[in-house]
This record gives sequence, C-alpha cells and structure tokens, in this order.
Amino acid sequence: MSEFEELLEGKSYQARSADISQPTFEALVNRDKEPSPFLGHPLMVNEALAAIPRPFRLDSLAVTNGFITYQERLIAGQPPGVLTFGDITLSVEGIANGSASSNAEVMLRGRTRFMNAGLLNVMMKIAQA
Repeated sequence: MSEFEELLEGKSYQARSADISQPTFEALVNRDKEPSPFLGHPLMVNEALAAIPRPFRLDSLAVTNGFITYQERLIAGQPPGVLTFGDITLSVEGIANGSASSNAEVMLRGRTRFMNAGLLNVMMKIAQA
C-alpha cells in the first residue's frame, strides 16, 4: 500500500514538507485564577508525538513571517504583561512518532525579532524517545 493510500484510509500521516506563511498566534494566560485541579501538565514534544494514534511523519516544516503575542495577567483587573515575537522564521526537521520515526531527535532552527528590539536566534535538538 502506498503512503498516499495509507493517508486516505487514515492509517498513517506522512509528508515530505509543509510550508506556513504569515501565521499569527495570540495567548493570554490568567495567573490571577486558580488552576483547574483536573488539568494536567502540558505535554512535552515527545509526549505529544507519542499521543498521535497513527504513524506520523513530517520531514520538514517551514514557517515564514510569523507573529506571536504572549500575554500574562498576574493581578485581576490589571493589564497583562506582553511579550511579542515578530518576523518569525522557523525550520523544523525530522518530526515523527513511533514506527514512522527514523531520527532520535527533532532539529529546530529559528529567528525572530523579540519585542521589536533585538534579534533572537534559536537552535534546539529535541529528543523524540
């Protein structure tokens, strides 16, 4: 069975590349509220990949001209603190889970303008096991 047939039948998810242009992400975290007792900790990258029920592989992901706004409110009624990341360029290689994984790690390289004040470069290797 070909990779395309497996995709159509929902048996696996595989792609050589994905390109995302001009994505925007905004988050507001209310630290002034009690956390819900039923929420667990956020999943780490390897845990999130392992939670995908079917074989998953994306050889490369490219993000260009992205923008992130992160806001965090510590005191009720007060304005939140804000962090911004603009002009984001990101490349990720080797995203996979389980039997679809041929790499032991994901390689991430990125660059952004932090708070419109300086350049922030990031290079990370993230274990998948």
